[in-house]
Amino acid sequence: MRVAFLNLCHTDPELVARCARRLCSDPDFDMYIHLDAKQDAEPFERAVRNLDRVYFTPDRYKVYWGGYNAIYACYELLRTALGSDRNYDYFVMMQNLDYPIKSNSEIKAFFEEKLNGLSQEALTDLFLKVT
Repeated sequence: MRVAFLNLCHTDPELVARCARRLCSDPDFDMYIHLDAKQDAEPFERAVRNLDRVYFTPDRYKVYWGGYNAIYACYELLRTALGSDRNYDYFVMMQNLDYPIKSNSEIKAFFEEKLNGLSQEALTDLFLKVT
């Protein structure tokens, strides 16, 4: 089972690297990073330089809070992951300051147990049911 973590980033390169280091310690987990075009890429590239399976999107957008470019950035993350030579089973959207509170094995077990086939029950477990 392969999982691509799609991370929208704009600040704190060391936290981004820490999250990538943690998640990508599992050989089935990869991280894709869209870095806001308003930011200097060098500190982020340096922070993840020695990490395997961490990729930057080729195109970058200036993202503003509540702005439409956030959608373009998300699309760029997905386009980059889908255009890779890897076949992912799941895509997880993240934002810069997100950090997993479960272990990699617990995350993997969740996908294997709860989302296998994306049943209605699994979707109900994941999302607030609006009535």
